[in-house]
Amino acid sequence: MTTMELNLRKEYLYDLIKGMDEERLSKVETYIKRLCLAKQKESLYPWAPDEAELTCKIAESEVDFNNGDYCTQTALKKKLQKKLASW
Repeated sequence: MTTMELNLRKEYLYDLIKGMDEERLSKVETYIKRLCLAKQKESLYPWAPDEAELTCKIAESEVDFNNGDYCTQTALKKKLQKKLASW
């Protein structure tokens, strides 16, 4: 995206914001603040999923659990001990 296109998008958003009432403006302001903070946090963590990605992972885990495709903590510890012993 060119700088000119980016500036046009910003102007468009600014025009939308100018036409908002106080309640909507407060919601947009809160959302933008959260979005900016989330970007700062992402740099601190190696994996920072958004809500959609997290919901998808939880759904996959529930399907795996319902199908019996899971490993207990004790079984996982045994597998890890075997791997560490083979090193």
